[in-house]
Amino acid sequence: MMVKEALLQAVGRGRGVTDRGVPVVIVTNEPLGLTVADEPLDPVTDPQAETYRLVVELTVQNAKDTPLAIRTVTTAEVTAQSPHQESNVRKHLSSLSSHGLLTRQGERGGWLYNPTG
Repeated sequence: MMVKEALLQAVGRGRGVTDRGVPVVIVTNEPLGLTVADEPLDPVTDPQAETYRLVVELTVQNAKDTPLAIRTVTTAEVTAQSPHQESNVRKHLSSLSSHGLLTRQGERGGWLYNPTG
């Protein structure tokens, strides 16, 4: 019972940090009686996670004189390092963008890694 109360209190603390609150994520097997999500969750698949890892690695590799916040990675760069076909890599990147993990920089500008995603 103490664990449940402590976790519920932690969720409440996220509300007062800013006017809009902050996202609070709790990973537990305790039955808290909370709504898991306001909308259906679309999990990140293993191939998508691998594509994300490649974007992060390529971003860091190529960021010598460019801040990470503006260093983009192209679909072609990711595909060259991926075991997946380009069409699948494009789907992975698009899905990762919808999860808020990547941002598309224009139509042909590449993908931005969102470390806070």
